[in-house]
Amino acid sequence: GDTIVFNGVGVLTEEQVNEKLEANPPGGPFRVIIGEGYTEVGQDAFDGMNDLLLLSLPHSLDTIGESAFAGCRNLSEVIIPDGVTEIGRSAFSGCSGIMELSIPESVTTIEDYAFSNCKKVVLEQLTTAGRSLGREAFGGVTIRELVVSENYTPLSNIVFYRTNVEEVSFEKGIRRIPENVLNSCTTFTKLEIPEGV
Repeated sequence: GDTIVFNGVGVLTEEQVNEKLEANPPGGPFRVIIGEGYTEVGQDAFDGMNDLLLLSLPHSLDTIGESAFAGCRNLSEVIIPDGVTEIGRSAFSGCSGIMELSIPESVTTIEDYAFSNCKKVVLEQLTTAGRSLGREAFGGVTIRELVVSENYTPLSNIVFYRTNVEEVSFEKGIRRIPENVLNSCTTFTKLEIPEGV
C-alpha cells in the first residue's frame, strides 16, 4: 500500500493528518512514517483509521495523545521509541490487530484504557517501577509476568482490571500489597509474596 510521511515539528494534530490524507487519499491500506521533529501525536490524530497497517514513530517523540490511534483495528505492530514519557487515555484502545508491542522504560505515565482491548498483545514482562498507571490501561492484554514495585503508583484502583496476567511477583523490599492490585485478574497461575510483607 501507500506510505504517507509527515514532516514537521511540535504536535502532529488531527487537522494536519486529515488535511494531508484529503490532499493525497491512500488507495487502500497504508503505512505512516512520522518524521523526526514531532514531539507529540495529538488527540484523535489517527482515531478510527482502519486502513492504517504500519506505523513508524520518531525518536523526538515525547507524548502520544488521547485516542491518537484508538480503533485502528488493522495496525499490526507498535514500537514506541525510547524517549516517549506519556501515553494518553485510550491512545491505542481497540487496536485489536496489534501483535507486537514494545514499551520502553522511558514511559512513566500510561493513562486510562491506553492499551485496552489490544487482545492479541502479549507482553513478556511489565514492571510498575517508576510508572503511573491508569484504569484498565492493559484491559484484554496478556502479561506473562507482572512485577509490582515498591513505588507502585496507580492512577485508579483497578489498573489491571480485565488484564490476562499469568505470573505476579512483588519486588523484594515491598512492605504492603497495594489495594486492588490484582482486582479481576482471573488468569494468574503463580503469585510470589516476598518476606517482609
